[in-house]
Amino acid sequence: MIERLLDFQGVRIVLYTKIGVNLHGHDGVKLAQLAIDSATRLDNGRDGISYLAAAKRNGVETVLSGSYEQEILRQLGAANLEAALRKVRDQDTGRPLQPTEQCPSE
Repeated sequence: MIERLLDFQGVRIVLYTKIGVNLHGHDGVKLAQLAIDSATRLDNGRDGISYLAAAKRNGVETVLSGSYEQEILRQLGAANLEAALRKVRDQDTGRPLQPTEQCPSE
């Protein structure tokens, strides 16, 4: 759904997408595991760890962002998300596995 704001932060008209929750009933632990699992399969920046790092860089924060990030760092023993991603990608073969399927937008 496209929403509109008028006179927001000095901008006359702002259009934005209003997206609902697409994962229900998950906590930071479950989201972290999904993110780590996706990072073992994808090396195209569309994994959950890269997503969280990009969201954080862009100032996007959700109710679960903090616990999600901390759980990734805890599970992987990493100091930050970039180090966590390197650890996942360096496991076993030293390189990420190829995606098991193509995303619809590719």
